[in-house]
Amino acid sequence: VEAKTIIFLRHEHTEEAEVAQLLDERGLEVRALIPLRGVRRDLGARCIWLMPVAASPSYHGYDVKNYYRVNPEYGTNEDFKRLVSEAHRRGIRVLVDMVLNHASSEHPYFKDALLNSSSPYRDWFRWAAPKPASKGPWGQEVWHRSPVRDEYYYGVFWSGMPDLNYDHPPVREEAKKVATFWLEELGADGFRLDAIPYLVEEGTRLAGAPGTHAFLREYSAHVRRVAPNAYTVGEVWDSVGAMLPYYPDQLDAHFAFAASDALVESVRSGSARKLLEPYLRLQRALLDLEAAAHRAAGDDAPFGERRAAHLPRHQPGQRPRQ
Repeated sequence: VEAKTIIFLRHEHTEEAEVAQLLDERGLEVRALIPLRGVRRDLGARCIWLMPVAASPSYHGYDVKNYYRVNPEYGTNEDFKRLVSEAHRRGIRVLVDMVLNHASSEHPYFKDALLNSSSPYRDWFRWAAPKPASKGPWGQEVWHRSPVRDEYYYGVFWSGMPDLNYDHPPVREEAKKVATFWLEELGADGFRLDAIPYLVEEGTRLAGAPGTHAFLREYSAHVRRVAPNAYTVGEVWDSVGAMLPYYPDQLDAHFAFAASDALVESVRSGSARKLLEPYLRLQRALLDLEAAAHRAAGDDAPFGERRAAHLPRHQPGQRPRQ
């Protein structure tokens, strides 16, 4: 096995493995990860975060065409289950990248909706005719011409990734069904959720709409019912201020890209002068949000005692799923 790039994220004892960069003569396989687990355990990793491994036509996997099947280039569902089993045996948790905002244009539901205007999956996606004049959150084209008829479909990233319509209840239910499958059937320990600000569009509000926060609460509650020890972390690629509305009652955590950028810049420049400000701002804001949530719930215990009672969430070496 040639490992071109394996990214170790020592913060929070998490490691990200880009599976597509682990190659052998048979192709790209989840099986190739299994012999490396002992080495990574020695390096202090307690969690592996896998980038998308569901069936997809692309190299990156962020356009899923089958949410219930591991990409055949990586292996099989049984191979994934074996990986999880081997990881758990070593006290390592496994998170998978879950892409909820959009599917692949090769997903059978989208293909059926594209070809058949009376398809039962038509409302799973957003359609318009004529083409709306509106642009996307960063000024990009988001309405893509159908190759079948004179109409357009919405995709915030590109034409190969049509957005799912979370105003449609069956879409929300399917997202929860997929979560249950990965948690219960395949044994994953949680999810990194991709591009969560764009889940719901409300008029001209294309990012961070109230409906997005409502769905994340619904989704998180479902995950906690299915697997109380599961962990969820969301991607909000924006400033600390833009990320804070996703706390404290939605996913377990969200990436703080501004803090990460400050850390990288301090390494590059050799100066820590700008390092602490985003971290301190984030820490103060999260403590204030959590304290306010407890006050609203009528919890009168001292805030420090509450935090001590909840942390750490898992003990080192403890099997993550009961």
